[in-house]
Amino acid sequence: MNKRLLIFLVSIISCQEKSTITQNTAENLSSTSTTSIKRSDLDTQKTVQYHQFKADTLTNLTIADFEVLASYQLKNVKVIEGNYRPIDGKMVAPDTKKDQGRRLLILNNKNKIISKSKGVGEVYLNEPYFYKNETHNNVLIICQLGYEYYFGAEAYLLRDDHLKYIGKIDIESKNMEIPLIDILRIKENKEIITFSFDSDSILLKPGNQDELVKNNNFRYEYDYKTFRLKR
Repeated sequence: MNKRLLIFLVSIISCQEKSTITQNTAENLSSTSTTSIKRSDLDTQKTVQYHQFKADTLTNLTIADFEVLASYQLKNVKVIEGNYRPIDGKMVAPDTKKDQGRRLLILNNKNKIISKSKGVGEVYLNEPYFYKNETHNNVLIICQLGYEYYFGAEAYLLRDDHLKYIGKIDIESKNMEIPLIDILRIKENKEIITFSFDSDSILLKPGNQDELVKNNNFRYEYDYKTFRLKR
């Protein structure tokens, strides 16, 4: 075999090996990229909707020194709405000037108070509504507030049988005879819960400033730490 032919054969074999390596590398990169996209879709892109549901109501439940206005059963806890009874028209403990009026209590299966909210004052209405989704066991409790008119709501998170205050939704529908609950929509994405409003216009700070504005994607966002109004 002459020298030129030998060099030619070696060059062909070398090119074939490089081609095989390049192809395998491309296949590996393609596989890694596809896996990464799927993981991203699962972990960061999924949006879950919260749906309102009716909790089972309880009757004839009594708590010492507490006026029970409504009571509900949620799995292994009870949710109570009411207020501590004043004596002779005067406030009594545990109410204080800064923490009084209607509130929520969480009771265990032995009817022992394991968690409670801060009082919302002498409002006419502090009605709980319950929301859940299909991905975890957390429950959101939205308490519609009202006097002779509706004026927003208080939001709570019930997680592992503990009640955590989220914040006040200081917004109402453009017609204060329509409750906030009717226009409220709740979803969660990337561990951020978004409270939005299905209305072309809304009232900001109802009962106080009553500022009617166009709803340009007004929303509250809660990241399990802070609760902020976005616009």
